[in-house]
Amino acid sequence: MDSTTYETNASVFLVDFRYRVAKKGELFLKSSYTLTDAAFGQVTLQFDGSMNQAVPGLQEELFPDGIPGHGTDNAPVSFADYDFTNVNQYSNIDLEELRTTLGFDYRFSKWASVFASIGYYDVKDNETYLQNATADVTLLRGGFNWTF
Repeated sequence: MDSTTYETNASVFLVDFRYRVAKKGELFLKSSYTLTDAAFGQVTLQFDGSMNQAVPGLQEELFPDGIPGHGTDNAPVSFADYDFTNVNQYSNIDLEELRTTLGFDYRFSKWASVFASIGYYDVKDNETYLQNATADVTLLRGGFNWTF
């Protein structure tokens, strides 16, 4: 098999805003937008003369296009057309992702704080093959932090 390439590209844009609303409180807004794409280059197979050597006990045939294969003599290998022209299309990835979180932190002391936030994630799969990865999710979070 000839070598093939695998190319990936990812671009991320990120913003993070924070605003102090009290001596111990802070509002925040975080947002990121990501573009990702990836794909294999075209895959090709090259056959050489060594593939035309007969396997003992099996009768080998050359099909009309010159590709080696075995006839109908109960050989363990069945004929295939060896066409890999579109195999690289199976690897295409093209995703857009938006993540946004709005929240509030309140610090009681140097060691203790509470937080609450709402997050929204939106993923668009622009190159669906086996499964569509398009989805959106809303997350509510809250909690208590203790630093030690």
